[in-house]
Amino acid sequence: MRANNGQDGAEGAAENARDGPPPRNNADTLVCTSAAELAAVRDKGSVQCLHISEDWLIDVELLRDFTAVRQLTLQGCARLTMLSAIGFVQSLAGLDGTSALETIRATGCGTLQSLPGLETATSLTVLLLANTGIPTLKGVGRRPALQRIDASGWADLGNIAPLPPAKPLLELDFSGTGVAHISALAGSAAMQQKL
Repeated sequence: MRANNGQDGAEGAAENARDGPPPRNNADTLVCTSAAELAAVRDKGSVQCLHISEDWLIDVELLRDFTAVRQLTLQGCARLTMLSAIGFVQSLAGLDGTSALETIRATGCGTLQSLPGLETATSLTVLLLANTGIPTLKGVGRRPALQRIDASGWADLGNIAPLPPAKPLLELDFSGTGVAHISALAGSAAMQQKL
């Protein structure tokens, strides 16, 4: 764990996550490189920006007590296979190095505003984002292993990136969204579509 008394907060952490090394710790930002560091945090409820790096995180249940997190960055978490229980997060700053990630479950996360780095989740098969606040689905078209996408109830969603070939995509739910037609999926008899 590293400390810094800077006052960048969520905005500074977001900038650092995009443009360089992870942010330094301050009153509301935490950088962890081990489970022991994460467990040692005393006031988990005040952390607003959480940056997890290295290959130690295999279950996001460890993050459940970080209820004030607005931004979560996962970098180098190659053993992480499921991303769920993140309803408290407003922004995922990146999924770098999460090649083993198979499931992203962020349903009902109305405050979640971004999901960058999908292109690094090469094993992603299930993407459940019903009733989230993300304005667009970037990077989904590069996930040929996807079998299920649920973005139902996502009223602001109007455009999606080109989707992977309809095989092995088995279920697609865009009901209650602004998506009206998906031409790339025409003719897929095996898939259930809800628009």
